[in-house]
Amino acid sequence: MQSVFEKYPKELSKQLLDNKCSLCSILERETPIVQNNLVFLVPTKDMKGHKIRFMVVTKRHVKEPSFEELTECYIMLFRYADLVKDNCFRLYVISGLYASVPEHFHIMCCDDECTEEEYKQLQKTPKVEFL
Repeated sequence: MQSVFEKYPKELSKQLLDNKCSLCSILERETPIVQNNLVFLVPTKDMKGHKIRFMVVTKRHVKEPSFEELTECYIMLFRYADLVKDNCFRLYVISGLYASVPEHFHIMCCDDECTEEEYKQLQKTPKVEFL
């Protein structure tokens, strides 16, 4: 499999030179839980009261990931969610409808143990429970 840098060299070079996206620079600040050539998984910076809250992010700065990137995102998310799901009552894959960084594709996953304000937001956000 080609690395993301080999597959999209012009896009990545431009992003690295003009990087104002907080998701693009995560790997400079944090060590991912797991990563591959296309995507990485990290706990979220702000847990908002959750015990479990993480996201899978594409390494390329795109709104619409390639089929390969999207597949890798879901594989990584489901494998990790399967490892942590026994540590909470409910675990959800969250819609990006209210994403704080909508211009960079990522998928959120969290439990339902959180602050009251976050719980209200979680109730109105489209989500799928991970069983």
